[in-house]
Amino acid sequence: MGYELPPDPYRPICPYLPGLVIQATEHEPPAPFGKGRPLSTYKSPSFEVLKSIPQTRYVLNYPYPVTQWPHNEPPRTAMLTITDAISVGEDRGAQLVVCQVLAHGQDKPRTAVAKIYDPLYYDKYDDISFPRYMVDAAEKDYGREVMAYRHIQATRSLQEPGFAPDYYGSWTFNLMLPLQDKECKRSIRLILIEHIRGTTIKSLCKPNAFHYDESYRLEVAAKILKGIMKQVHSRLEQNDLAPRNVMVVPTPQAATSTQALSRVVLIDYGKAVLLPGWQNVEDSLKDTTGDHKDTSGEGREYQIPKLPSNPVDRFWDWEMEYFNGWRPTQWEGDTKQARICYQKWLFERFGQNTTDFAPIKKMHLLEI
Repeated sequence: MGYELPPDPYRPICPYLPGLVIQATEHEPPAPFGKGRPLSTYKSPSFEVLKSIPQTRYVLNYPYPVTQWPHNEPPRTAMLTITDAISVGEDRGAQLVVCQVLAHGQDKPRTAVAKIYDPLYYDKYDDISFPRYMVDAAEKDYGREVMAYRHIQATRSLQEPGFAPDYYGSWTFNLMLPLQDKECKRSIRLILIEHIRGTTIKSLCKPNAFHYDESYRLEVAAKILKGIMKQVHSRLEQNDLAPRNVMVVPTPQAATSTQALSRVVLIDYGKAVLLPGWQNVEDSLKDTTGDHKDTSGEGREYQIPKLPSNPVDRFWDWEMEYFNGWRPTQWEGDTKQARICYQKWLFERFGQNTTDFAPIKKMHLLEI
């Protein structure tokens, strides 16, 4: 059964458009929560309250929880000027914009992408048409992404260079919201990350990318698998591998096998989790080569393997199933021959690579 929320006449049009200037202050996020994590510390309204009040009133009455700045030095401040909208909308969730960032004490601005977690522009209904706990959803996305990017920074030596965007910190800012002849102040969170000058695989597959040489597309696929295995080796699971979250740099221009490919970048860490071995970023800051306490409750020591697991073990049955239009056509379809074509490529590409990856652990039989 779905619900119809009350009208919301005070909800303003989404403001995150070119020209908006934001005065931001560095911010300590809440601990990540959700799947594989503790529950949020956010004090949500009851469901009866949630379904009876407009979205604007909910966001104002039940704001983000307050966190304490944990460092001795004061937080940095910066002025952000939005110059372009990447993905902005009334019910989109996190807003993505390009901005010029001028930090306090700097002479020149830098270009960055701001990912803004404003609960007022999250969809007010969930996937089954129930009212959404929007503040809770925004806080979850924010906390998980900060955790992921901090972890990637802390374990840089274990990561594939350039596979994740550079990270420029977590921030907060205030917006005023007119409500019944009053000006109400809202605190909103954001992160700043590198502006990737490339294109997502989803955008290149309209309707498909078969005009790009197959060897180029397979090179992109190989870079995806390599980058993921190194993230998992560092104990990070991104959990949202999809064409919309993979960017290729630069944007391919010609359907030739000589097309330059400098980077493949995995974006969007709003669903990321740390795997057993490291359950918080503080552990990963200590060391990236020794023994670590597993905080999963079993009390064992975790030894980081010297090399990542082999992609053959992890992706043997995957076949790039969500990448139709990018993967070779002979991999498509639920047939024995399609699986053989994919598995043969996977084995030839990674199976004998014991320099970058550990030897294959499982027995894989090619049914040729």
